[in-house]
Amino acid sequence: MSFCRILLNGLLLILVINERADSYSLGQQKAGASLSRRAAFRRITLPFCAAAVAVTTSVDSSSALDMDAFIQKELDSETCNEKLDPKCKPKLSADESLCRFGSPSKRTGEACDRAGMTTVRAGAAVDAYGSIDRGTFEKCKPYYIDGERGTLLLQYKCENRK
Repeated sequence: MSFCRILLNGLLLILVINERADSYSLGQQKAGASLSRRAAFRRITLPFCAAAVAVTTSVDSSSALDMDAFIQKELDSETCNEKLDPKCKPKLSADESLCRFGSPSKRTGEACDRAGMTTVRAGAAVDAYGSIDRGTFEKCKPYYIDGERGTLLLQYKCENRK
């Protein structure tokens, strides 16, 4: 019963759209004038195509989402989303909180080691112990070599410093 109603509503909608499209495209014709082949073809084929699509696509009630079962499943689940519910966030131990939020020092580094967390801080040059990573530096001395046509070219001789 509902499938027939959907089919009839779809056909009615397509006929209304088709009539409006014809009135826009044939606006230059006067009343009583004959239709062009293109307009007649559009009037005939569009409803048949719509009927074919409506017949081939069917709405099945078994494919609908069972909202009651879905809601009950969500309520029964014991896991919770930490991002949405602040009550679900795990409690930090004293060492974990000192490692995450403490200022860099020897105590903070030792707390990170006890908690099993990394001492490297993201985006910072200072680790949890307070050590600064300054990288490796090279000491370079300039010297000149003879180039083409009697010109001097500047070159550098670098040594690694640790």
